Amino acid sequence: MPRKNRRLPRHLLVIRNSAMGDVAMLPHALRALRSAYPDLRITVATRELFRPFFDGLGVELLALDPKGRHKGIGGLLRFAREARALGVDAVADAHDVLRSQVIRTALRLHGLRVAVIDKGRKEKRRRLGACPPGAPPLRHTVQRYCDVFRRLGFVFPDPEPAPPARRPNPLGEKRGRWVGFAPFSAHPGKTYPFGPSERLVRMLSDRFDRVFIHSGPGAEAEWAAGMERCYGNVTALCGRVKLAGEIDLIARDSMCIVFIEVKYRANGRSGDALEAVTRAKIRQISKTALFYLNQKKISIENTPIRFDVIGINGDSITHVENAFDFVMTR
Repeated sequence: MPRKNRRLPRHLLVIRNSAMGDVAMLPHALRALRSAYPDLRITVATRELFRPFFDGLGVELLALDPKGRHKGIGGLLRFAREARALGVDAVADAHDVLRSQVIRTALRLHGLRVAVIDKGRKEKRRRLGACPPGAPPLRHTVQRYCDVFRRLGFVFPDPEPAPPARRPNPLGEKRGRWVGFAPFSAHPGKTYPFGPSERLVRMLSDRFDRVFIHSGPGAEAEWAAGMERCYGNVTALCGRVKLAGEIDLIARDSMCIVFIEVKYRANGRSGDALEAVTRAKIRQISKTALFYLNQKKISIENTPIRFDVIGINGDSITHVENAFDFVMTR
């Protein structure tokens, strides 16, 4: 619990440099903090690419460039000096990786207070081993971000779901069924190989009116452009729509919300990909879907939803529509 007699920070540095999904959840925690402490000055240390996530929050962004200006120990110490020059007096490390550890240690040595995220790794490992029926859900990442701020003395409730934003569609009026495909990741283990990805694009192009490929630059963008040339209803978004535009595209309402679980197996030695969607996995997907709907203030009673599973076994791709029903969990 925070100490009530401790002076609260006036200018908070919040560090979260990657990955995109984790950075995208940070604004929800910042919105709750800002609501409780409107006079608090907040500077977010993250990549320039992620600036659109923080539009309208009333926070500042200090771009962290670990591959350029802030590369290596010397660059990270330079970043710490830049943060001190802004007058920050406390650090909330919402990342807790080697880079953020260097930055926060340098600032702590200059007398700044520091709080660090608890990622709950031990709890998650225990759940992976055995998850008894009715076990309470683990704390969500947004709640863990809020906990970091609370360790610095701030007192505020967990955030309420944000109202859905009405955004213009950057790619025109929606007609028919659209789907987005993001096969790439900063982590090789989360990236689908080009071969299976191409076959999946072919299948999606047959089943949907438009297919949008999200990718980074370089080889990823070249591959996506090749898919666009091969299929008339495929659009490669890299270089055409900025991140803010991609957010606008994803945020569009539809008559039916489809949650798709994709499982990949390079060969049959580990079993069929579809077999990986177990009862426990269905409960987990249902919890994730319910959290998303609550965040968007979407009524599960009044909005049709569907759960699909795509299984990729080597060269074979199977798309099972309406694979399972929503499971209400405690």
